[in-house]
Amino acid sequence: DFNKFHIIDGNTLSRVNSKNTLGYLKTIDYSYALDSNVASFFARYITNNDIKYKDLYNQIIAKENNIDIGPYIFEIVMHGLKDFGINYKLNKKNKNKTQSAFFETLKVLYKEGLFKEKLEKEFINNIIKSTNPLIKYYGMLGFSAQIFLLSLLEAKYKFGKAPNKIKYYVYDEMRKAKIPIENRLKAILYLFCDNPGHSFFKKVINIESIESIEKYMKDVDNTGRDIAISSLERYLYGISNIHPYIATNDQGLIEMFRNTKPDYVYVFNGIASPIYKKINNELQKKYLNFFETNNTKNVIGYQDSILKDLINIYINKKVEFVNLIKSK
Repeated sequence: DFNKFHIIDGNTLSRVNSKNTLGYLKTIDYSYALDSNVASFFARYITNNDIKYKDLYNQIIAKENNIDIGPYIFEIVMHGLKDFGINYKLNKKNKNKTQSAFFETLKVLYKEGLFKEKLEKEFINNIIKSTNPLIKYYGMLGFSAQIFLLSLLEAKYKFGKAPNKIKYYVYDEMRKAKIPIENRLKAILYLFCDNPGHSFFKKVINIESIESIEKYMKDVDNTGRDIAISSLERYLYGISNIHPYIATNDQGLIEMFRNTKPDYVYVFNGIASPIYKKINNELQKKYLNFFETNNTKNVIGYQDSILKDLINIYINKKVEFVNLIKSK
């Protein structure tokens, strides 16, 4: 039942708990997972009583709900890895603008009584303590998504509207980078091939009409981040058998989730995976060589990847992509 994965914004807040839920999936716990925009909107409302965010605030802080800032933390970690390198850790003494703003937002949210810890210091220290051991995995997830998106855009630039060539190229690039080709990524790839003008891709699709490469690459970075956030439901939440609402005001991200609804969700070894019948059928006919499990190159998990290698692949691919669009 995909109702468990509703993506919401301040204008469409709702809860739907269908009676036709799959028996092996845990009933939704009414947690709201906040991305950086919504977390900052909360802080702005609390600090300035900005009426624009009142309904969003009241809905999410309802007594029956829990607040989770996993996506927000993920975004901060990715900023940190890009700004400070592989040895980056969350540190409340970090004077970097993005990092210090994160801790200030945490303080504002804590003062509103949204979290269980009795002391602000305990709350912030718990965030640091629980996040730092996971930074490597956040990084692998984040840079994998960036590599996927860059491969997607490269393929579109090279092959235009040839969906089979685009899919083959992306699958091949992912295998070369030893990155798992998750079902969610396949669904995004198919959405891109079927509807490149989709609102989720609108800021990155028009490679031929770029006015500022710096601004464009920032949009690419943000879109790659959103792709990674869409995978959190598997690696951060699915593994815990928790399926929260993700609160975001990004309409493109909302539409992407709506348009990549799986036919059903399959749980294996405690991890929920979205299943897409159409994609699976086409894989059997055209792209099986990338997914045959008896071929060792196709049996890849994140544990096989090294964050340092992924970062280097990302950096090199980003340079190659910028050179490609500069040469147009």
